[in-house]
Amino acid sequence: MSKRIPTLGYRSRTEAAIALLKEHSVAEVAEMLETSEKNVRNLSYGSRESKPHHIKIGGIIEKALRPHAARRSMSIDDFVRYFLRTAIEAQIIDAVLDDGGRHAAKVEARAS
Repeated sequence: MSKRIPTLGYRSRTEAAIALLKEHSVAEVAEMLETSEKNVRNLSYGSRESKPHHIKIGGIIEKALRPHAARRSMSIDDFVRYFLRTAIEAQIIDAVLDDGGRHAAKVEARAS
C-alpha cells in the first residue's frame, strides 16, 4: 500500500486531485500537481465522488465497447467513465451527438 503524500494542503495527492477537479480542468490540475493528465485521471478514478451514478450497459453496446476497453486494459465501466470524461473535457458532446442540442431543448420544454 502506498504512503500518503501531503499535497497542496490536502492529506494526499489523490485527495488533492479529487478536490481540485471540482473547479479545474484535468490539464490545470496536472499543472498544479506537477504531473501528467493521465496521472490526474488515475488518481481520481478510485474515489466514490468520481462514480456517483450507475448505468447498466449490456448487449450490443457492451460488445462494441469491449475491444476499446481491452486495448486500454480497462473494465467496461472504467472505459465508459474515461470516455465520457474525455468527451466532456474536450467539449465535443454536441459534435458527437450531431443534434445541435435539439434533444435537450425538447426535454427541457417537456419539463416546464
